[in-house]
Formats: sequence, structure tokens, C-alpha cells
Amino acid sequence: MIQFPKADLHGVLRQRVNDYFSRLGISKYGGKTIVIKSVVLLALLFIPYGILLTYNLNSISMLLLAATMGVAIAGLGMGVMHDCIHGSFSSSPKINKWWGTLIYVLIIGGNPICWRLQHNVLHHRFTNIHDVDEDLNPYGFMRFCPHDKQKSIFRFQHLYAIFLYALTTLIWVLHKEFAQLKRYFSMGLIKSKAQYTKELRFLIISKAIYYGYMLVIPMMILNINIFQWVIGFIVMHAVTGIILAVVFQLAHVIENTDYPLPDNSGNIAHDWASHQVKTTSDFSPNNRLLTWFIGGLNYQIEHHFFPTICHVHYPKIARIVQKTVKEYELEYYCYPTLRVALKAHFNHLYTLGQTDISLVNKVESN
Repeated sequence: MIQFPKADLHGVLRQRVNDYFSRLGISKYGGKTIVIKSVVLLALLFIPYGILLTYNLNSISMLLLAATMGVAIAGLGMGVMHDCIHGSFSSSPKINKWWGTLIYVLIIGGNPICWRLQHNVLHHRFTNIHDVDEDLNPYGFMRFCPHDKQKSIFRFQHLYAIFLYALTTLIWVLHKEFAQLKRYFSMGLIKSKAQYTKELRFLIISKAIYYGYMLVIPMMILNINIFQWVIGFIVMHAVTGIILAVVFQLAHVIENTDYPLPDNSGNIAHDWASHQVKTTSDFSPNNRLLTWFIGGLNYQIEHHFFPTICHVHYPKIARIVQKTVKEYELEYYCYPTLRVALKAHFNHLYTLGQTDISLVNKVESN
């Protein structure tokens, strides 16, 4: 079992951020801001959907509408569902649960328990730890971590990465969560056979709803063949997949972030809070539109420290986090723009694709 030594950094951060909210007398949740965002992004998804079902359009127009739906799905996932499953959308646990579940079913046709276990548990608790954080495991087609075995094909991963990123949510809606449920049951994260059966049943129902409104209904209404609609479906998911994959990789699979290994007893060298700072990076903090659209995930360090605080507050509390982290003599990584962060990510992919002993030595020394 992986363990972190105790230290007071996280406690100091919690106290200072709590003082900030108390001093201003404001809620840690999303309020009307995130409700408005939900409405806007749902409209961005279902207005194009309605247009597709209502009007006789040419192929280019249909593909553009499908791409728009892909943008909306990415925004709903990062800016609404993500907060709900962390419990930061609303002060009501019931609203968080049911609204998050509804969005999850609509955008991916999945079971939220899979996201909760992969993201909230394995990723947030064990960030960038090889063979534990599943975000570092791109099905063996890429090398996200220097502790992965090198393959000759990885020399080109900085060139083909974007094409694999385009498959992210397509794999998700077709296969990923069925495999995850089995794996999490075998790992003991799903506690009993009865719970596994219940979650599998929910996943099947969710898939039926998703495929029903995304594939069956359009095929019944539109005068197009299945090949044409599948192309649109793939385009939609390619857009969503690229956006999601890039945003999440910019936070952890990028130049400067570390990949610490536990010792033989499962101990990590640094306390959990320091570990988060060393393995995470912010990017483009002054881009308000980007922050709005991706649900504050460009403030990834703040999110890892305070996942139960709604992302609408991250730009403000980032100042507190930066100041405190510097007091503890830790490097706070933040790339100034999206373009700079993208360059750092693809440079990192290139480096990981080569046999770079110096990088491996640097990581293992931490």
C-alpha cells in the first residue's frame, strides 16, 4: 500500500483557503455561475442535435454540427460533470449525484463509478505514480511515464499522439468502462459481486440510453445511411477526445513534472501535498474563456488540493496556493499560455519516446 509521510503544507493551505471564504462570506460551490454554464453547454449540445434531426442539410453542415456537439460534450464533461462527481457543483449531495449522473449518461453513456474510481481515487490520491495512476496508461500505445518500457514505435509518439487522442472518448463509449468494472472488482475497489452486478446493469442501461438518442433515433428520422451517421459520430468524438486528452495531459505529462516511485515498503519520499506540486502543472492562467470552458482545469494544482471547491473560485485561490507553496520552497509550475504548454507537452512526448537515461535518473532520484 502506498503511503506518504505527514507534513503540514496541506493543512496550512486548507486553513488559508478556508479563511479566504470566511472573510468574504462566500460559498465554495458553483452557485448560479455553474448553473448558467450547464444551460449554455447543454444548449450547445442539443441545439445542433435538434437541427440535425429537423433540417435536410448537406454533409459539410452536418459534420460541422457534429463537431460543435463534440465541443459541447467536452465542456460539459470538464466544466459540469467533473465538479458534480467531486461534490463541488452544489452544496446538496443529491444534486451533485443526480445531475452528475445525468450529464455522464448523456455525454458518454457510462457509469459514474468508473470515473469516480479512476479519477477521484486512483488519480487524485496517487498522481503520476507508475502502475497506480491509470491516467498514465494509454493502452501501451504511448509512453507517458519514464518507468514504462521503451518501444521503438514511441520514437514517433509526438507525431501520432493527436490521432490517438482523437480515439479517447470513442474507446470510452464502446469498451472502456466494461473493462474497468471488471478490473476494479478484481482490485477490491468494487466491494462485492452484488455491487459489481448492480454497476454493470447500470452501465448497460446507460449505454442503451446513449446509443438510443445518439444513433438509433437519428437513423430512424434522417434520410441518411448508417455509414454517414457513423462518420458524424466519429467526428464528434474525435473533437471531444482531442480536447479532453490534451487538457488532462497538459497537467501531468509535460516538461518539469515528476513521476516518483515508492520504495520497497510502498513509501513515497515526499508528503502528499508536496507530491501534488511536483507532479502537476498549471497553464494559461490569464485566459478567462479557456478557464470557463475547461472547468478551471488549467488551475490543476489548485484542483488537486481542493477538488471539493468549485472551479469558479480557482483563479482567486491560486494566489494563496502560489504564495504558500513558495514559502515551502517548492517549485510551482505554470505555463503562461496554452501554446507554450502544448509545446512543452509534445516536447516531453518526444523526450519520453527516446532512450533518455538522464530523465529516468532525475525521476528516480525524487
